[in-house]
Amino acid sequence: MRGLTRQERRQAMHAVNTIAGGVKLLTTRLVGAEAASGDWAADGDKTLESWLGHHTGTGYGPAKSDVDMATTLEDLPALGQALEDGEVTVEHVRVTSRKYSRGSDAQKEALSSAEGQADLVHKAGRADAGAFGKQLDQDLARIDAAKLERDRDAVRRRRFVKLSDRNGGVQIDGFVDPVAGEHLRAALDAATPRPSAEDTRTPGNRRADALTAIARHALDSGDYKTGGNVRPHVMATLSASEWADWQRSGKAPTRAPGATIGDNIPLAPSEIDTLLCDCTLMRAVLDPDGQPVDLGRNKRTFTAYQRKALLLRDRHCTWPGCTMPGTYTEDHHVDEWAADNGTTSIDNGVLVCSFHHHYIHSHDITISPIQGGFQFTHPDGRLIGEHLFTRHDPPPAWAVGDDTQPHGDTYTHADKTTHADEDPTGRPPDPPPQLPLE
Repeated sequence: MRGLTRQERRQAMHAVNTIAGGVKLLTTRLVGAEAASGDWAADGDKTLESWLGHHTGTGYGPAKSDVDMATTLEDLPALGQALEDGEVTVEHVRVTSRKYSRGSDAQKEALSSAEGQADLVHKAGRADAGAFGKQLDQDLARIDAAKLERDRDAVRRRRFVKLSDRNGGVQIDGFVDPVAGEHLRAALDAATPRPSAEDTRTPGNRRADALTAIARHALDSGDYKTGGNVRPHVMATLSASEWADWQRSGKAPTRAPGATIGDNIPLAPSEIDTLLCDCTLMRAVLDPDGQPVDLGRNKRTFTAYQRKALLLRDRHCTWPGCTMPGTYTEDHHVDEWAADNGTTSIDNGVLVCSFHHHYIHSHDITISPIQGGFQFTHPDGRLIGEHLFTRHDPPPAWAVGDDTQPHGDTYTHADKTTHADEDPTGRPPDPPPQLPLE
């Protein structure tokens, strides 16, 4: 085969496809003849599909496809002739058969008409099987919109989402209607920025992190109440001794950690650090049977006002090169509030996405304030990059057409992955505006 010329290979592939179409056409005619005779019932099989799957060894699924194709080509002989002539492929016929077999009487009547068959063959010959299938869906919807509505209701009845604890994690299974699916895709895309150079996550990893970010955003917004006007959050549990160790060292215990989440699922030390970085703390004293006997007060870290100020200043994840929108980020203390007595203030806070928040804690990344921004370094001092707040002067009067109105300073953001001592314009960047606390 490698000795064939380009033209010879193209001709050979076309010939093979034509032969495959002829074989499939012959198969469907044999299946149609068997169905008409009724002889298959003498072998004790319940249905023609069961008999064919058993007789050919293909199984029920492929056998049902062949039975449906036999019925379709019997009703649409022009499509069978196009398959025999090599004008359409087996996949085109399979797509048509799948939709025709599920169609309403009105749809079948329209497709089986002479005009319908001619249009079907014409469209199949001009598009690949996938694109042709979408065109056929649109045509069928125009023929019988009521069936489209019935199909939509049937799909809606099948919708579900299931979360199962499995293999040390949580497996997510589900099925939603096409509109909900588009909403989900759009939300995941919005929360999945273009990966930075150091981002080694797979696309599936990034979508999983985006889903987590969306969930955290829904919880933090306070729009969804679970009762008692309490914002729904995830609850993690630590023992008194582990909490004391964390307060002393600022790091979760690495030996035999007992912190849990959900239904007593153990938490890794780095996960504990990430959760405790910005959370609501509640003291709960339990008796030996695990019953609460004393509840302390909640202590919040960043207030809603401070969160808005961080969003105004940072806009997105401050990790160099990451563009995760700020609404899907988490608050992080530059100086840890337990280990380093860090304050809960705008100056001591940065926005980071869930992935980089966990990475900062698990890899002991240092974030240092610099003039007009923050610098990120590895534990050995190697520079990761900088997140700077760069001031831009107001545009000249000719650019805006009217200079009678005062121009306020605006702050945008430039992530630098290499060290720079000053702004490209030749002057150091100004610090961000200081917003008052509540």
